[in-house]
Amino acid sequence: MITEADMRAVRADGDLPAFFHGLVQQAHADNARRRALVNRYPDLADRIRQLPGHARWSGSVGENPHTAAIVAEAETRAGAAA
Repeated sequence: MITEADMRAVRADGDLPAFFHGLVQQAHADNARRRALVNRYPDLADRIRQLPGHARWSGSVGENPHTAAIVAEAETRAGAAA
């Protein structure tokens, strides 16, 4: 979580573009990790593609509880297999 103090420090350093670039890079990495995880399980990959707007799922969860549940199931299965 980014705090107000964090943002003040970034602004004071003049590092705002680099800071946001890092956030975007992290979001892309998180999305790729979730996509790869869900795609390990064909039934979950099928379920996610059946959700509205998910034919080409980016890996983002956002506010969608159905997407979050499928990702959580993939994480549970991966944890059990480890």
